[in-house]
Amino acid sequence: MAHKRKNKTPGAKARDRALANVAANSGRWMDRAIVEIGNMRRVRRFKAFLGEDIRMFIEPAIGAPHKPNVYGALTHYLRRVKIIKKTRRYRPMKDVSSHARMTPEYAWVKLRRAATKRKAA
Repeated sequence: MAHKRKNKTPGAKARDRALANVAANSGRWMDRAIVEIGNMRRVRRFKAFLGEDIRMFIEPAIGAPHKPNVYGALTHYLRRVKIIKKTRRYRPMKDVSSHARMTPEYAWVKLRRAATKRKAA
C-alpha cells in the first residue's frame, strides 16, 4: 500500500483544489456518474478495467460531462473513497483518438460487510 503524506506538497494541494473545482462545476453529472458506477460494478464485477471503460459505460446512460477533466475528478474520487484501486498494471487505451497510450488498469475494491459485534449477555 502506498504511503500517504500527512503534509501534502504544493503540487498535490493544487491538484486537489483543481479536481474539487472541476467536480463542483459538473452540476448533477458527477452524482449521476457515481450512481452509474454502481451499475458498472454489478455488470463488470470481477473484471479489471481502464479509466476509458468508465467513460464508455457512463456516457450512453447520462451523456458526456461539460469538460473531459471531470473524468479525472471522478476517477480521483473513486480511488479516494476506495471504490476502485490501481492494479499496478498498464494497458494501451482502446479509443483511436488516444493512440494506444498506456494507462493504468483499475479494479474494484472488495466490499466489506459491516462487522456486527455480539453483545455480552
